[in-house]
Amino acid sequence: MRDHIDWRNQPLRTNRRIFVFMHLPKCGGTTFTRSVVDSMNSSLSLLYNPEGDGWGHPGITWALGHNPVSWMGHHSTDEVWCALFRNPVRRVRSHIQHLDRLSPSKSPTIQRAVAMVRQRNCLQNHVTRMLSARDTGPRFEEEEPSLERAIDNLARIKVVGDLSHLVSFYHDVSLVSGYQINGPPDIEHSLNVSMNVLPESDELDAEIRERNQMDLALYRAVRRRLETGKAVLS
Repeated sequence: MRDHIDWRNQPLRTNRRIFVFMHLPKCGGTTFTRSVVDSMNSSLSLLYNPEGDGWGHPGITWALGHNPVSWMGHHSTDEVWCALFRNPVRRVRSHIQHLDRLSPSKSPTIQRAVAMVRQRNCLQNHVTRMLSARDTGPRFEEEEPSLERAIDNLARIKVVGDLSHLVSFYHDVSLVSGYQINGPPDIEHSLNVSMNVLPESDELDAEIRERNQMDLALYRAVRRRLETGKAVLS
C-alpha cells in the first residue's frame, strides 16, 4: 500500500469524486479491499477506515470500509458507491465462523451456531440494517432494519455484485472507476473453499432463514437487478 491515511479526527467535505466501497460483513469485502490496494499505482490514493469518518479529504480516491448507507453524501458532492452481496445463508454461516475464530476456546458446533443466530443482532438481517440505516453515528446497528428503505437505497448504489460472480464485479467496478482492479488467480474457487468450514445442517440453515427474512428478500432484489443487466446503473 502506498498510503495509509486515517482522517477520523479531520472530517472534511470535498467536491472530488470518491469511490465508496460499502463493505457488507462476510460478503468478500476484505478480498476486494486487498485487490484495490494491490492494484494501486502512483496516481491513486486510498483511505481504509472501518469507522467511515472523514473520508472527504481532497487526496482520497477510494473509501473502503463498513460504511452504512446513512453516510451517503456526507463527505463529498460526488460519491460513487459500490457493494458486494452474498446469499444470506452462506453469509451468516461465514459470520459464525468469523465470530468463533475470535473465541478460539469454543468450537463451531451446529448447536452453538444455532444459539448464536438466535442471540446476535449481527446474524439477523444485518445487511438490511446497513442498507436502511438512518443514524449517521456509531449506533446505527441498534436501529430496527427496514426492508422498504433498504430496497429504496439499493437503487442509490451505482455498482452491485454477487460474491458468487466476483469476477464480474471486479470488471464492472474497474469500468466505472477507470482503475483496473485485479483479483488473485482463481479467486472465486479460493473463496468458496476458504469460506465453507461449518458442517452442512438443515437445522442451522432453517434457523438462519427464519431470522433473516428481510435479508433474503433484499438478496432476491439484488439478484433481479443483476439478472436484468442492471449491475451498473446509468
